[in-house]
Amino acid sequence: MASIIKAVEEENNDDDAAMAVVRDVDGVYEALDALSGEQSASASSASDATSSDGSTHQGDGPPAPRSLGKRGGHHGSDAVSAVQPAGASTSRAEYAAVEAAIVAEVSALRLACPSWLVSSAETIEPLEPNTQRGRGPKDARLGWQWECAVQLEDGSPYAGRAYRLVARFPLGFPRVPPKLQVLSVLLHAEVELRDPYEGQLEDTFYETLVTRARRGGEAHTNTQDGANGGANGSALRRPVQPGEQAVRRLRFGVGDRVECNVGRWVAGVVVRLWYREARWESGRTVPYQVRLDSGDLVYAPADVERLIRRPNAEGDGGTAGEAAAKEGAVKELAAEGEIERNDGIAEQKAGRDKQGGEANGEGRAGAGAVHGDGIGAEAPRSAASRPGQEDAAVPDSSSVASEACKVHGDQHVPLDFSLRQVLELFVEALRSPLDPDDDDAVRMWQMLARRHADEVEAEVEYCGMCLHPELFDLTTGPQRDWFAERLWDALHASDAHANPAEAAAARDAALRSICTEVSPGVFTFDMLSMSFCDRLLDELQHYEASGMPVVRPNSMNNYGVVLNSIGLERMVDLLQRDVVRPIAKLLFPKEGSCVDHHHTFMVQYKAGEDLGLDMHTDACDVTLNVCLGKEFVGAGLTLCGLRGAPAGSERRFVYRHAHVRGKALMHLGHHRHGADDIVSGERYNLIMWNKNSTYRLTREFMGKYMQPPSTDRETPDLVCLSYTHDDDYETYKKFPEGKRPRRDQGG
Repeated sequence: MASIIKAVEEENNDDDAAMAVVRDVDGVYEALDALSGEQSASASSASDATSSDGSTHQGDGPPAPRSLGKRGGHHGSDAVSAVQPAGASTSRAEYAAVEAAIVAEVSALRLACPSWLVSSAETIEPLEPNTQRGRGPKDARLGWQWECAVQLEDGSPYAGRAYRLVARFPLGFPRVPPKLQVLSVLLHAEVELRDPYEGQLEDTFYETLVTRARRGGEAHTNTQDGANGGANGSALRRPVQPGEQAVRRLRFGVGDRVECNVGRWVAGVVVRLWYREARWESGRTVPYQVRLDSGDLVYAPADVERLIRRPNAEGDGGTAGEAAAKEGAVKELAAEGEIERNDGIAEQKAGRDKQGGEANGEGRAGAGAVHGDGIGAEAPRSAASRPGQEDAAVPDSSSVASEACKVHGDQHVPLDFSLRQVLELFVEALRSPLDPDDDDAVRMWQMLARRHADEVEAEVEYCGMCLHPELFDLTTGPQRDWFAERLWDALHASDAHANPAEAAAARDAALRSICTEVSPGVFTFDMLSMSFCDRLLDELQHYEASGMPVVRPNSMNNYGVVLNSIGLERMVDLLQRDVVRPIAKLLFPKEGSCVDHHHTFMVQYKAGEDLGLDMHTDACDVTLNVCLGKEFVGAGLTLCGLRGAPAGSERRFVYRHAHVRGKALMHLGHHRHGADDIVSGERYNLIMWNKNSTYRLTREFMGKYMQPPSTDRETPDLVCLSYTHDDDYETYKKFPEGKRPRRDQGG
C-alpha cells in the first residue's frame, strides 16, 4: 500500500507539487459493495434489510476511487459534509469523501505533531466492514485504521511511558467518532481489561465525548496542545478567557454576510462576535452569533470553514457591493440596538452580562442546541425573549434539540467528531478522571492509576539492577545474535529487492522454507540462538530471585513470570512486529494477518513444582512457544483438535512435540493442547500469546471464542481429556490426585 499520509504531507510542504496519491482500497470498497449486497431493495422490509448477524444496512455500497488528487483530493470540509446522516442512501463518492477526510485529518495531525503524539504510522489500513460482528447501522462499521502512540511528560501517574493505540474510523465518520483501542498494557478506569475486549475504551468515554460535543466546544481538557485545535478544529479547545476577545482574530466581522451549516448551508449576517449566554458557565464564549435571513438567531461554536463560511458569489456586486451591503447591515443592526461598534469588533452592550439581562430575558438571546466541533451552527430559539419572561423560558438542552428539529425540517443536526478531538480526550483521561463530580469514578481512576504507577515504578527499579541491559535497550532493539541464522537471513531476504512486491515475495518464500508443518496447522522452525536463550533465562531467573513482585503467567501456571511486568513489554512489541508478525501472517492468513498486541510470559516445569499442564486452549489468536532450556526428560507438548471443529475432532490426538532448545512451535490459540509431565530436570519455555485486534472485530472470531469445549459424547482420545474443562472427564478417567471435579469447583 502506498504511503499515502507521507505523500499528502509532502504535498502540504510543497504547494507547487502536483502528484497523485494512489492507494489500494479494493478491500474497503469491495467490502462495502458486499454490505450493500446484503441489503434489500425495499427499505420497508425489515427482514430483507437485516444481515446474517442481525445488523441493519441501508444505502448503496460505494466503489473505490483509485486516486486522491492534490492534498489528498479533499482537504476542505465540503467533501465530508456531503456524507448523509445515518439511514440515508450513500454513494461511492461519499465514501471517497470520508476516506479523503480521514487522510487529511491524519496528515494534519502528523504535521502539527502535538507534544503527546510520539509516534504514528505513515499508512492508513483498510478494514473489511462486512465481516465485523455487532448489531447496528452500517455507518458504525469500521472501514479504516491508523496506529499511533501517545505519551505524557508531566506528573500524571501515567506519564513517562508511551501507549500504543489504534484509531479505527467508521464508515459514517465524522458523524460517528473514531474508536480507539489501547494495544499497550494499561490499567485505567476507561480501558477494558477483559478478554477479548481488552484495550477497548469503555462506553463512558464515548458518552463523555458526545456530551462535550453537544456543549459546543467548551474545553474540559488540560492537554498542553488543546488550544491549537488542529486543521479541523476540536471540541476540546481551551475556552476563550475574559479579555482575550479583542486579541484573537476572527475571519468575519459584524455585518458580514455568511453561510452557516445548520444541517444545510443557510445565509445570514454576523450580529455579534464572542457571543455568550448567561446560562453558560463563566468564561465560555463562541465566535459568532448570526441572524439568518429567516430571522432566526444561531451561533457558531468555532471559527472553522465547515461551520461558517463566506456565501457563494452571486451577481456582479464585487468588493464594492459587498462593502456597501456590510455597511448597510451594520447600520441596521446598530439602529436595532443589537451591537455597538468598536474598531471593527462587535461587543455586547455594556453592562448586559453584569446585570444578568440575558438571564432575565432582556434583549435577543441566540440559544442553540450545542452540537460540538464540526457540526454546523447551532439551532436557535426562533423568537426573541421578552422582558419579564421567567428563567424557565430559556430552554434546556432537550427542549433546544426539539426546537432544532422544528427549525430544520424535523431533522436533527448531526454531530461531527475529529480524530484529534478523540485523542485529546484520551490524553485528558490519562491526566485526570473525566468526570470529577462522580465520586465512584474518581476513586476507581485513582485506584487503577496508583496500581499502574506502582507497576511502572517496579519495572524502572528492576531495569537499574538487571543482568543484561541490552534486553531493555529500545534504541538498538532485537539484535542479529538473538536469532537462529536461518531465521535472520529469511527475515532479511527482502533486502536485495527494490520492488516492494518482489521484496515481500522473497521474504515470504524464505520464511516458508524454514518452517516445517509437523501436523495440520502446527509449524516448527529454529528461532532463538543458544546464547540468547541463556541470557533471557538468566534474566528471568534473576528477576524471580530479586525479591521484586512476580506476576504469574495465568490461572493454570503456578510458576513462571510475565515478561510484560518486568519491563520487557516494549522490547517484545518490537520482537512481535519484526519477527513474529510476518511469520504468523504467512502461516495463518486470517488469525495471524496482523498480530499487534500480546501476553508474553515464561513457564517452568520441574519436580516439586508444576509438572505439566492440563489440556486447554489459549486466550489468543496465534501461540508462539519457544523452548529456552534447560536439561530435561519428558515434558513434551501434546496437541489435539481445534475448538469448534467437527463433532469429535477436538478431542482427537494429532501430534506430540518434543521440545528442542531454541526451536519454536506455532499454532492457533484455539488448538487444544497440554504439557506432558516432566520426568526429570527443568524445562523453561517462552510463550507469546499473539492477539490480532482487527481479526477480533469479526463474527468469525467471536463464533470461535464463544464456542464451548467439545460436548460430543463420542469416545475421545484419553490424552486429549481435560479435567479442568471437560464435564465428562470422570466417565473415562479418574481425577488426578489433588484435583476436584468441576461440579465441586462451582464450574
